[in-house]
Amino acid sequence: MNDINDAPYLQDTTFTLAGSAAVGAFVGTASAIDEDGDEITYAILSGSGRDVFTIEPQTGEISVASTTAVNLGTINSLEIEIQVTDRQLVGFGLVTVNLSYQELGPTIERETFQIKENTAVDVFVGQLTASDPNGDPLTFEISGEEAQAFRVDAMTGELFVANSALLDFEKDNILEFEAIVYDDKLNSDNALIRVELEDELDNPLSVSDGVGGTANVYPNPTDKQLNIDWDKYEYAMVRDMLGRTIFQSTEKSINVVNLRPGNYIIILYGKNGELRLPFTFIKK
Repeated sequence: MNDINDAPYLQDTTFTLAGSAAVGAFVGTASAIDEDGDEITYAILSGSGRDVFTIEPQTGEISVASTTAVNLGTINSLEIEIQVTDRQLVGFGLVTVNLSYQELGPTIERETFQIKENTAVDVFVGQLTASDPNGDPLTFEISGEEAQAFRVDAMTGELFVANSALLDFEKDNILEFEAIVYDDKLNSDNALIRVELEDELDNPLSVSDGVGGTANVYPNPTDKQLNIDWDKYEYAMVRDMLGRTIFQSTEKSINVVNLRPGNYIIILYGKNGELRLPFTFIKK
């Protein structure tokens, strides 16, 4: 009995490929069967993916040949009809390549802004910076207890003052909160936003130093610290109302947290002790 040569055949096969795959990316291997064990060669004949993929004739390995032949972002699958031959007989098979797309969300940058304490409502603070690789429209929001001092334009990411009373350098000179950006598919990213407050004179106690300058002590009343603004300042002495010395400091921002509520005297010394300026302040 004479052995009859059987044609090779290729079962229909499906592969999955990332839609962002680059030229040369491996797709999969088409594995034809030849009952006679003959050597098989492969070729792409037709199909919607004919110009996108290439096949290695000897191994059947399929890879990406072009990413510009079709707009990959607009389709979910491509097909190629593959011819397999043992040099005498021919077989055919269909390969389907499903394209998967990983949705890349937006990103937002950490920011640090500086504004003066007690800045008025609706004053511009800074611009939140975000981007989206797909060009999707973005919306912004802010979150956190210290975010209550501000408001953000949801469409532009512009940050404004919402509550001036919360911008108090003596209570908290740095405010931090979270900014969140969303794309239209609700993918999101968040970042820490830091707003540093610049100190201003709050109800200062002022007196001329007699040599062309002015000394300021603020705020008054105070519950945490006394700030000293005097270019000739060297040190200060804090006393109770009976004149008893409580402590001495060379700092220009003096911590008075541990003082009991009441009235106190602070004496500023300058110019090698030649200048002496007394003030009375209130500890809340």
